[in-house]
Amino acid sequence: MKILKFNAKAAVAVVVAMASFIGFNSFKNAEKKVSSSWYQITTNASNPSDDVLGSAITDPTLSGQCNATPDDMRCALFIENPDNHDLSGLTVDEASQLSNVQITSDLTYKPEQ
Repeated sequence: MKILKFNAKAAVAVVVAMASFIGFNSFKNAEKKVSSSWYQITTNASNPSDDVLGSAITDPTLSGQCNATPDDMRCALFIENPDNHDLSGLTVDEASQLSNVQITSDLTYKPEQ
């Protein structure tokens, strides 16, 4: 009976260790993914390069803020930013000139309000 109790405790310890390992690795992967994100944009002109970037947001097509079909106004832009530059307040053109920043062709739109 003592052997059975010891093995049960060992099994629980192994499960806790595995869960901790998986949990910590999940946080590391999440940090890597933060560098690529959707950014809210404010349109200032007919030229999309002059749009001003706001804060990083969740996928706007999932929350209903924007959609992928062209409409009246540009709404959000997907940007790869592996160096985690602060892009808020920069124009799209200024952001694209920073090291390792890649502006993708993923752009969303919303009706003009």
